[in-house]
Amino acid sequence: MIVESLEDVIVLTGPLRANFWEAIRTAIALTLHRHPTGVIIDCHGISEINESGAKTFQQALDFVHQHDSARVIFARVPDHVIDVLREVPEVRSQLAITATVEEARRSLDLVVSDPESAKRLDRKKSFNRQILAVQCPNHYDPHVLEVTTELISDRFAKLVIVLPIMVPRELPLQAPMPEEEARAEKFIHEAKELLRHESFAYELRLERTRDLPTLVAETAEEIDAAHIVIGIAADHSEDQAMNKVIRNVMDRVNRSLLFVRGKVEESAETGARFSETV
Repeated sequence: MIVESLEDVIVLTGPLRANFWEAIRTAIALTLHRHPTGVIIDCHGISEINESGAKTFQQALDFVHQHDSARVIFARVPDHVIDVLREVPEVRSQLAITATVEEARRSLDLVVSDPESAKRLDRKKSFNRQILAVQCPNHYDPHVLEVTTELISDRFAKLVIVLPIMVPRELPLQAPMPEEEARAEKFIHEAKELLRHESFAYELRLERTRDLPTLVAETAEEIDAAHIVIGIAADHSEDQAMNKVIRNVMDRVNRSLLFVRGKVEESAETGARFSETV
């Protein structure tokens, strides 16, 4: 087995017939030091693998997940390797796979930090309150953010903006979600531009989850949110699903809640635009 470390990618070549973890540990540690968002393991050169070799991946997963917010994505995995990896339960449940290295890199490098906000965070060592704004999954809407910023009259408040990525239960939680991540990336740029001239500090978070009410409740507790703003889809076809989410959030969260519907266009005859708070 040959191990090559190329920036954020570790390339494995040759047969993997034994646990090779100790040989790749240093390469993964160095990669995480350079790229704390995670590691890409390029598997296209693995000519043979057995169950003992698959244990290498189990230990790699365990090691990477000890680092906050870091992920490991396997790229260009041959079918014969996937077949063996899926026979190891601890690996199968966490097996995030992409067809190309570029796709894996886009998923890992979705950066939500903003230098200007970081400066404001540094200037304010404490905040008198924090506001949590949770965007509607797959319907990231700048209007919801505009409504939220109108509520913040105090420059010593901090706004925490959460962009949920909903991962189906049949996929590992860390699996890349290209379409959802592309929407999130577009919104991140919009949000940074919208908030560029605000005086208060803010933090953008990309959170992978299977259950939105759980994410809202846990994040609200973590930051001790004074208020929670939750975006809901403008499309009325989403109402039934969103009503269920709203009920579940209200059951789980005992804090001030505001639900904001995104901008909706009425029929072309009126051309009117409106927004609603629920």
